[in-house]
Amino acid sequence: MRDGCSWFIGLAALFRTRNVPGFIWTVIGAVLAILIGAFLVWRPLAGLITLTVALAVFFAVHGVVQILTSLEHRQVFPRSWPWTAISGIADLILAGIIIAGWPGSVAWALGLLIGINLFISGLALVMTAIACRGVNNRSQKAAPADGTT
Repeated sequence: MRDGCSWFIGLAALFRTRNVPGFIWTVIGAVLAILIGAFLVWRPLAGLITLTVALAVFFAVHGVVQILTSLEHRQVFPRSWPWTAISGIADLILAGIIIAGWPGSVAWALGLLIGINLFISGLALVMTAIACRGVNNRSQKAAPADGTT
């Protein structure tokens, strides 16, 4: 899965910025990732079947959350929100691949699909970070030069 520490830091930082569009969806996604990650750490040998089912559920729910978040971010990040939506759609496709290939998907799904998920999610994060730089630049240009509001 993703680096657990980054999810905790991201979740903590998120609560400092409650007015951000998509706040609730981001919280749901972060909590979901933390809970499923904790389950996988707690029961790593519970069997490939349990891990594969958990992964399919994670991809399905996380995909929906990413799509909803991207839709709320359309106005703030007009150039990058499609990347987050594509990442969410990819998660839904990955969940469908696991379900369609059941039970044979148990043997290969974890490594391959996590790698694909991490690549696409990382790409979406990079594109969003690039878009955030533009938002910061626009807000600095819009602020009065004397510092008054």
